Parts: sequence; C-alpha cells; structure tokens
Amino acid sequence: VFNIILGEAKAGDLTYEKLPIEINMNIGSFDTGLSAFNLENDEVYRVYDINARFITEKADKVFSLLKKVIFETEFEDKDDIRKILQEAKTGIENELLNSGHETVMNRSLSYISKSACYAEKTSGVEVYNLIDDILTDYDNKFEWFRKELVDIRDKVFTKGGLRSHIAAEKE
Repeated sequence: VFNIILGEAKAGDLTYEKLPIEINMNIGSFDTGLSAFNLENDEVYRVYDINARFITEKADKVFSLLKKVIFETEFEDKDDIRKILQEAKTGIENELLNSGHETVMNRSLSYISKSACYAEKTSGVEVYNLIDDILTDYDNKFEWFRKELVDIRDKVFTKGGLRSHIAAEKE
C-alpha cells in the first residue's frame, strides 16, 4: 500500500492535487513498485523501484520532484490519504474483475515460489483486503496506518539502500 500512497500524497510544497500535475508535466512515465527475485540459496531478494522516464532537458526538475516524493511525502492528511485509498480500492477491484485468471495463476504460483509468495502478499487480493480493512474503520485505524507508512519510508529509503540507474545520451 506504501507504493500506492507515494507519488500521490502531498510532498513538500506540492499538494495532493498539484503533485500529479507536476509529475505529468515533467515526467513521461512515473511508477513505483515492489519486485522480488529468488536467489540460489532459496532466499528472496526484495527491491523497491521508483521509475521515471523523462527527456534530458527536464532532469533537474525531475530529480527535484523525486527528492520531494521520496523524502518529503507527508502522510498526515487524513482526507487525502482516504481519497487515495478509495481510488486504489476501486482500481484494484476493476483489475481483479478484468483479470481473474491472472489472480488465480499468481495465487497458485505463490505456493511454490518464495518470490511469487512475496508478490502475492504485496499486490492484488492481499492489498485489496488490507485497503478494505483500513477503510472499514478508517477513523480508528488512520493513526496506526500513518505510523506504518512513516516506518516503511524510514526503512526503505536509507543512505546505504538507495541505488540509482540512469540510461541517457552521452552528452
């Protein structure tokens, strides 16, 4: 659920309404997500990805936006977070209805693959159930949820844990 909120909630001086506009005006494509890979020793390597595709001339603006999203996202606005969760819930419902066969396939694969199990727990039905649970008693669960989001951000975005990959023209 963290990656649903990141890039949508208020970040620095950019409100819930303005942030998506700034992202769309400056970045050709922006998404966040979790990836998991099976290692040879039967361990799972987990990665949190932030992907941005943009033209070189916009690089300074894009890196400024990414910095705001990563380090200045605010999780305090109860109403904005509720709207984001409601939109996400509707989107996931539609996705599940339109691709039920994929949902079943991913659930089945989660029983035999640790990385598929991780993916199952961090997307689809599991995320839908978590969002539904939070929204069902939102006023009482908001503070707990807000603290969880802050805790995740503090664990994910550490100096030693960040890596950057850039593909661009030579100049």
